[in-house]
Amino acid sequence: MVEWMRDVLRVFKSPDEVFYKAVTIMDRYFNKKKTSLPLDCLHEVGIACILIASKYTELEPLSIELLHKKASHGKISEKLIRERERDVLITLKFEIAVPSIYDCMENFLEMLAH
Repeated sequence: MVEWMRDVLRVFKSPDEVFYKAVTIMDRYFNKKKTSLPLDCLHEVGIACILIASKYTELEPLSIELLHKKASHGKISEKLIRERERDVLITLKFEIAVPSIYDCMENFLEMLAH
């Protein structure tokens, strides 16, 4: 799933920060989810995490319409993406602002520069 997310974000020319934030969100979601999900929901979760990360980090975030048409090739409805986005946010109690590995590396490299 992580490789697929990286490929999707490369196609959309999203910053690396979006990828790392999306993976962090997805990892935390799976760790906190109380019930197991069917395997066919994996792409829903990936798209929802990409959407959340894009909204969090970019001035012009990716749209649900774009992710529906291009990332899911029309197979996952916009309604389902919204529902999964809501599920992810509720599961994480809307705590999105946690450091990712990208944030840590950025701070480390900044400290080395001084």
